[in-house]
Amino acid sequence: NQFQAAFDPGYGPGVRTQQSFERVMAQAGLTGDTYRCDALPQAGYEAFNYLLKECPDLTALVTVNERAVPGVMRAIADRDWHIPDDFSLIVVASSARVAETAIPPFTTSDAPAAELGRLGAELLIQQLEAQEQSTLNTLLPCRLVVRGSSGPCQRDDGH
Repeated sequence: NQFQAAFDPGYGPGVRTQQSFERVMAQAGLTGDTYRCDALPQAGYEAFNYLLKECPDLTALVTVNERAVPGVMRAIADRDWHIPDDFSLIVVASSARVAETAIPPFTTSDAPAAELGRLGAELLIQQLEAQEQSTLNTLLPCRLVVRGSSGPCQRDDGH
């Protein structure tokens, strides 16, 4: 599928997210699974239903696939579940602007937009001035912003 193709050759954000997820889960003594799907709402819907079939005790989803999220939300609503009371959703690759337009607003990992913009402008200036460009490989940490889509699961459905 589309995301798998981006992940396989070592797509940086996908690889770092996978590695961080595995490290943090292990440090917390938790278990977690990963699943990749196309960046489409229908793919998110199908992936969510598959995940619940495989893991009926699932109470939260962390995703970097923002375009699949509307399908995930539809699958959650189909069960008459409410976010975050019945299921938590964290959208890592979402912008603050997009996160705040969702109902409820998404918990996200916000990128340092000002610093990214500054670095991009510096590279553009170097190009325009025909300066020698070094390969920029800077990893900027994101900041977890807890909003309304995550919290303790209140669902009591026997799982």
